[in-house]
Amino acid sequence: MKAIIIAGGKGERLKSISGDLPKPLVKIGNKTILEHQFDWLKRNGIKEVTLCLGYRAELFQQLFGDGSKFGLKIDYSVENSPLGTAGAVKNIPSLPESFLIIYGDLVGDVDLNKFVSFASQKGGLGTLLIQDLIRVDVNAIEIDNNYHVVKIHPKKAVVPGTKNNYNNAALYYLTRKLVDEIPEGKSCDFANDIFPKVLNEGKILYTYYTTEFLDDMGTPEWYHKALTLWKQGKFGEPKPAIFLDRDGVINEVEHEEYIDRIDKVRIIPQAAEAIRKLQEHFPIVVVSNQGGAVAGGRASEDEVKKINLFIKNKLAEQGAEIDAFYYCPHYPINYRRPAKREEYVLDCTCRKPKSGMFLQAAKDLKIDLNHSFSIGDSTTDTKAGKGAGCTTILVSTGYGGKDNSVDSQPDYICENILKAAELILELYLKKEEKL
Repeated sequence: MKAIIIAGGKGERLKSISGDLPKPLVKIGNKTILEHQFDWLKRNGIKEVTLCLGYRAELFQQLFGDGSKFGLKIDYSVENSPLGTAGAVKNIPSLPESFLIIYGDLVGDVDLNKFVSFASQKGGLGTLLIQDLIRVDVNAIEIDNNYHVVKIHPKKAVVPGTKNNYNNAALYYLTRKLVDEIPEGKSCDFANDIFPKVLNEGKILYTYYTTEFLDDMGTPEWYHKALTLWKQGKFGEPKPAIFLDRDGVINEVEHEEYIDRIDKVRIIPQAAEAIRKLQEHFPIVVVSNQGGAVAGGRASEDEVKKINLFIKNKLAEQGAEIDAFYYCPHYPINYRRPAKREEYVLDCTCRKPKSGMFLQAAKDLKIDLNHSFSIGDSTTDTKAGKGAGCTTILVSTGYGGKDNSVDSQPDYICENILKAAELILELYLKKEEKL
């Protein structure tokens, strides 16, 4: 199976983010949109790709070459003037009997093998993947009880909730017979021109409904949504993350002080700037021991969650986003401090210096721990990060490593979270350049 990716447009609606870059070359985290698509195709065993190009075609060819660097076989079809989505496919010199069409601003994790299997069994001119109608800025597809396409509605013509109408997801299984319906050398679009044409001629287009994740980022709003979903592990390959201890790294804390009330929260001055620098490249995850608050009887779990939310909101006011909080409410058995809540006394796997919170976050958010970074102010933070496989950084704020709880040496020592962020970016960007 070959995938044809439509990547010839300028992406005018995303220009505030993309600048002069073509939209498919905008990065989501550590990879361009196209590279996320390549990963998605490879996960489904699809390794032959044609890129339909127009605007700045030479940049794509320079970046991706023959595709061997990405484990793919890539060729190119370049239009001299804009041909539209359908015209761009007609412009390809040689096509297989059937193929996938993917628009260049899509990211997703749809099982393409199931889609292809369904569509190939149906036959006909092609099958359109559809999803619940939640957006009005894309075409709506009206279907009958047999899931045949009845009509393609223009953008904004159908409101969400309209019976038998679904969003056009811009992912198609098409045949050469459908391409025969496209006029030669003329600019035309699948959804606005070719699909309505064949329907008017009484020909059948099938649909395939799925709730699997699939989204485009044609506007800044949807781009930022996609970036958030990538951080949450909804699509893409496992990626590196930043793990932060809370008190002593993000929040100021005195020796032996417990942050058990919101009025004790004092955000470290450099924290917001540090997180802003990191958040475009990594998910930001807070992992903190809160046994002193919960098991120690100073605060309930609900109160810990409220404190975490308060910290998240205070940082967000400065443009710094925390993607997830994990905390351990336990004291270990025979701990040196007395517990007020015995039900929280147990030998858990989440309390640092164990690495349970890191492992859970990796599972939840699809994180590559071996390329992640951990920033903490104590030896327990360092040991937990090392146990998870992360590169560890000890900061001089908070305990500054003087807790002496366990014997564990960090990979790096920095003055504060901002210096740690700058070091991480230096290390990370150097590694990206080598790749």
